[in-house]
Formats: sequence, structure tokens, C-alpha cells
Amino acid sequence: MRIIAPIMILIMMTSTLAGCTGGDPDSGGEMDSDAINDLIDANLQDFINNTTITVNQEIHHHYYNNTSIINNENTVEYNNTTVNEGDDNNLNEWTNSSYSFNGSGDMSSVLQVLTSSWNPSNHAIYYDIGNHIITLNGSIQQTNNNPNLLFMYVYNGTIIYFEDVTCNQLRNYGYWDDNNFESYLQYNYGWDDDIYQVAQMMDQDFQDLYNGEGSIECGNWYSSSSSISTQVEVFSIELSVGQAIDFVSVPILSDVVLECDNGVTYSAINSSIGSILGGHSNCTVFGIAEVTSGYGQWTSAYPDNNGNNASNNLSQYGAPSWHNSYWRYFESTENNFYTSTPDDLVVYFNILLVENFN
Repeated sequence: MRIIAPIMILIMMTSTLAGCTGGDPDSGGEMDSDAINDLIDANLQDFINNTTITVNQEIHHHYYNNTSIINNENTVEYNNTTVNEGDDNNLNEWTNSSYSFNGSGDMSSVLQVLTSSWNPSNHAIYYDIGNHIITLNGSIQQTNNNPNLLFMYVYNGTIIYFEDVTCNQLRNYGYWDDNNFESYLQYNYGWDDDIYQVAQMMDQDFQDLYNGEGSIECGNWYSSSSSISTQVEVFSIELSVGQAIDFVSVPILSDVVLECDNGVTYSAINSSIGSILGGHSNCTVFGIAEVTSGYGQWTSAYPDNNGNNASNNLSQYGAPSWHNSYWRYFESTENNFYTSTPDDLVVYFNILLVENFN
């Protein structure tokens, strides 16, 4: 407290007593300024030593110096801040807070939103499976260094090679019996006493191929349509050590996958994923969509009444010129795909700051 306050109090007190103080009778009972100053000088120190002054006001000062809190690359800075309670000049400033989607900021109290777009048609698969050439890796293929060479037969002094056989052809060969293969041998290579034996060998070989490797390479023979599914990454979120993610709202997805630098991998498909992911390592969360492409179906074509397959153009599907019955083939289709994931994605999530427990 300034020294002027008690002095002014003393002056006020002595002023009130001025009229009651004795002095020169000729002066009318009044004290001049010199007399008052002499009185103050004589009694000031004694007045101060014996006077208590109480001020009924509380002033609280809260002062925060330049402070930085750093936790796994998340920094929140507070500048010089002073809060004076009971004072009109209250200051409460919080500055230099930053938020970044890749995790380089304090995002624990802010709801995050991610928007993304994708085009499912770019991931649809159209495949003419009927013209797919079947390959094997058996002794015949390895000896001749030709994976497209499926079978070899010796008949009537001729070596017969079946190579570059398509799924359209195998679809029909698998339905043939001995009589069909006898017709094939006689039409192309003439008659021989071994025709029945060789036809039976051919029939057995193609039956095994049709029910074995052929059904793998050519798809399901007995399905009215064929389709294939493709997994597509539609968004990703990176998490640093000490950051976990808690999804609030996610569109329909095929899978959510977490892959981390420490080798940990989680997937929603195998139910190894929880509601909160990450925190223990540098990780990436992937949103996965699935596109199912219907690329065609098996159908049949028939020759005309004269048994001439040329009029029905069956040769384009691999039918031999002598064949006079219906011919099965694969009819390809395009622009036939489906996905349950929307084209435009909006994902809401929270980033949680966690500590690894040792």
C-alpha cells in the first residue's frame, strides 16, 4: 500500500481537530499551515506504528507460463495466461492447438470425419471364360514343355494331340460318351480295329479332366451364371503409437482390416477385431469393399434341321464340323456387377490417446 494513504488520513483527522487546539489567543483559535506541518512531523511515525488498515478485497492471480504437453507427437501449447479473479481484466487464452488427420495433433476430443469416393465399375471383372485355354502340369506337359498339351493318343498310325483345348470344348467333351469319340476318330482318322479301345481311353481322360482341373479353371459347370468377387480398398487411416481409433459411424463394408508394424493383423471377417483398434504400434486401418461381377452363363446352341452346324455358326464356340447335335458354350456378359458399399463414403470416428501398459 502506498504511504500517501495514512498521511491523508492523518491530515483529515488533524484538520477536524484544528478548531479545538489551543494557540495564539490573538489568532482567533485557528492553526496556520506551518503549525499543522509541525504537528504531522512530530506524530507521523507514532501514528503509523499504532494504526491497522484492513482492505476487504480478495485478488487471486493464476498464472500459467509457456507450457507444452507432448505425448507421442501430439502437442498442445498454452501461451502466457493470467486469470485475475475479482479483477475486470480476466484473460483466458488457449492457442496453438492443431489437428491433423494423419495423427500429428491432439484429436482425442474432436470427432473426426473422412469422406471418400470410389467407382465400383472400375473393379468389375469381365472374363470370356468359354475361350479360356486349359493348362496342366503333368508328365506329358513337362516332357513336351507344353502346358497346353493335355492328351496324346496313337491311332491308326497317327499321333493325335489334344492341345489348346478351351472351356467351351471341354464343356462338351465332358458330356460325350464312347460313341461320340468313335465318331470323332472315324471322321478325322478313318476306321481301325483299335477305335473302341482308344475311344474309351479318350472318354475316361476327358471325364476326369471335366470333373477335376477343368472345373477349377472353367468355373462351376452346373451354375446358370458365373461370378467372381474382388476385394477393393476404399479408405485407409494411419495410427501412430499411442493412438487408437473408435468408429462411430461406418458405411456398409465387406471387411475392416488392421495391419501394424509389429506384425499384428486383425480382420472383421474372422471376428478378431474389436470396437477399439490400435495404440500398441504404428498401424493402418483399411476399409474394404467387395465387388461381385457376373460375367456370363452357360447356354446351348443347336444346328439346323439338316444337321449343318455352319448355319448356326457353332464352330465359333469350338464345335467340330461333323458335330450334328446341340453344343454348349459360355455366353459372356458385361456391365453386370454388384456391391453393397456406396460410391460416396462418410466415416465418423474418434482418435483416442492411449498408453502402453507394461
